[in-house]
Amino acid sequence: MIMKETIYYSTIINIREYLNDVQKEEIRKDIQEKLDNLKSYAMQETCNIEEAREKHNIYQNLITII
Repeated sequence: MIMKETIYYSTIINIREYLNDVQKEEIRKDIQEKLDNLKSYAMQETCNIEEAREKHNIYQNLITII
């Protein structure tokens, strides 16, 4: 699962200069939604906390670079 987020991160880094402001804002909203869902997942007993932390860091970095 982390591989998907890592690929997403790499893709955003490569295309961010070609995105307009509206597209960047849409991506930020999408990432924020994923971050909110991740927070809900992290509260579950069955959560892999290390995976959740790693995803959280990736999403936070994406929001920062976009």
